[in-house]
Amino acid sequence: MAVVLPLLPLLPLLLLPPAQGVLPSPGCSSPLPSIPRPGQSHNLPILIHDPVQGPVSRSYRVHLAKHWPYANTSPRPLLLDFHGWTGHASGHERDGHNFFAVSDEDEGGGFLVVSPEGMADVGEGPPYPHGWGSWNISQSSGPLGSVCETDRENWEGTVCYNSCPSCDPLTSCEWTSCYDDIAYTLALIEKVEDPAIVEFATMS
Repeated sequence: MAVVLPLLPLLPLLLLPPAQGVLPSPGCSSPLPSIPRPGQSHNLPILIHDPVQGPVSRSYRVHLAKHWPYANTSPRPLLLDFHGWTGHASGHERDGHNFFAVSDEDEGGGFLVVSPEGMADVGEGPPYPHGWGSWNISQSSGPLGSVCETDRENWEGTVCYNSCPSCDPLTSCEWTSCYDDIAYTLALIEKVEDPAIVEFATMS
C-alpha cells in the first residue's frame, strides 16, 4: 500500500473501475460510524506521530456517500482529495471540488471521499493568523542547484513556516510546511479503513 504524495500533492487522482481480486479493508461488516452519516461530510481529528515534529494533532474531512450500504459489506473505492496551497479541506469541498456530489449520485454505493488538511503553521501560535494550509513539497536545492533566486535583499523575502527551522526568508526557497505529510496520509488511510470498508484495489 503506497501513496504517491510527492508527485501530485495538489491534484486528486482519477478513480479506477473496480478491479478483479478485491482487497477489502478490515472494516468489512463493521457498524457505520455515528459521524458522518451517509450523504454527509464531517471534520475529524487525528493524532499523527510525525517522525520529525513528534506527536501532532491534525484533522481531515470525510464524506460518506449518500447511498453507502448500511450493511457495510460491499468494498467501496477511496478518493484522497488534497486542497491547494493556502487552502483547507472544508473550503476545498465548497469551492467546486465536488467529488462528494459525484459520489452521492452513484446509487450503487458511491465512494469514500477523504480531504486531508494541510498544516498552516505561519505566525504566532495556533490558530495561525494567515491560515495558509500547505503540504511539505518545497526545498531550496534540486538536482541542478538552487530552485529559486536566493539573494532577495532588494525584494520581498519568502514566508517561512514555523515547522521549518532552517528556513531563512532571504536565502531559502522553502515556502510550505515541513510536517511529514506522507506519514500523515498513511496514518489517515489506516484511520478510515476500519469503520468504512475500503476497496484497496481502487484506492486513488
